[in-house]
Amino acid sequence: MGHHHYVYPQPMLVTDLVREYADVRGGDIRFGVGDVRLHDLDSDRPAVSYRCPRTGERVLLRCDFVAGCDGARGVTRDAIPPERTRVARQDDGIGWLALLAETPPSADCVVFGVHPRGFAGHMPRSPEVTRYYLQCPPGDDPENWPHDRVWAELRTRLGAAGAPPLTEGRLIEKRVLDMHHYVVEPLSHGRLLLAGDAGHLTAPIAAKGMNLALHDAFLLGDALAAYVGRGDGSGLAGYSAAALRRVWDYQEFSQWLSDIYHGVSSGDAFRAGTTLARLRRLFASPAAAAAFAEQYVGSATAF
Repeated sequence: MGHHHYVYPQPMLVTDLVREYADVRGGDIRFGVGDVRLHDLDSDRPAVSYRCPRTGERVLLRCDFVAGCDGARGVTRDAIPPERTRVARQDDGIGWLALLAETPPSADCVVFGVHPRGFAGHMPRSPEVTRYYLQCPPGDDPENWPHDRVWAELRTRLGAAGAPPLTEGRLIEKRVLDMHHYVVEPLSHGRLLLAGDAGHLTAPIAAKGMNLALHDAFLLGDALAAYVGRGDGSGLAGYSAAALRRVWDYQEFSQWLSDIYHGVSSGDAFRAGTTLARLRRLFASPAAAAAFAEQYVGSATAF
């Protein structure tokens, strides 16, 4: 009680952060570069080089530290020698069809559908656009989901007694997301420090990717400020361990929530029964509901 939770849509947050850094604070952002490489990470003066899109020349930037914030498909994670790191991976064997519909939300909140035919989700994005998810086979072709099939499945999986009918509209995005996870340990190598999806990926089951990236950024920013301002390197030395505590906490929560979302459609009667038991507990036990809320909004302490 007494705590506030704020929802900040990811595209708006990224736009605002870029505007603040580049336009307000005069930061130097170089878009469109190619062939990015890292050098001398074990030295006191590591470097990043890239191919300039305008001139085609290679540009070398010397620095004190390299923050690897280049996402799941970036180059920084692969710059760590394999013998110096461990990558733990998990594939859930589940796909989600991610949809954007040009239609107003059908409810003023997030709605999850746990159904024998598969999970479904409704997430308001704006007064004119709504995000939907439908569980599907991993690697499925989005073209297997024409307009009529999508809306029929959404009506079935999100239908509930007393719920208003869905507001249908044109589908402006369809793509399949395979539910998988990974964690890189440690998140540092020499003067390279990984943050966000470069160091760990959580499937969108619990919507924790941006939360974890921001947590990394706060930890890393404070550690760098302490080193530069006071010569205190303790924050940098402890960065990986501190960040990974929350990373693994959210990975565990994501797996737990995945069992709830997908248990009744697994075809396993025992798993379906335990899934329904978990749901009943959430609605019947204030203690269970409070623990779930702490994990979902990110206010729980990562031990």
